[in-house]
Amino acid sequence: MMELQICNRKGETLKAYPISDRSEMIIGREEHCDVRIGASSISREHCMIEHVDNSYILRDLDSTTGTRVNGKSIDAIQIHHGLEIQIGPAVLKFLENQS
Repeated sequence: MMELQICNRKGETLKAYPISDRSEMIIGREEHCDVRIGASSISREHCMIEHVDNSYILRDLDSTTGTRVNGKSIDAIQIHHGLEIQIGPAVLKFLENQS
């Protein structure tokens, strides 16, 4: 199973979430988000993870500050083990859980 780790810029893991086969997970600063990151530079609904055809896609939801991989803005990207995405002050790390 894939795991999403929310990290700070120093690489310290602040929280971890299993990514299940549910259809979507919303990431943002609003209370109703599945993954909540309370930083003003993160949009209310910043991005989402979708389960599509046995894979996961992370899609930016027209966020104000953008979603970046290696410093480049992206609209959508297929999630894989080791992927790191920057949103606001947070780094989203995706790891394949071996257990």
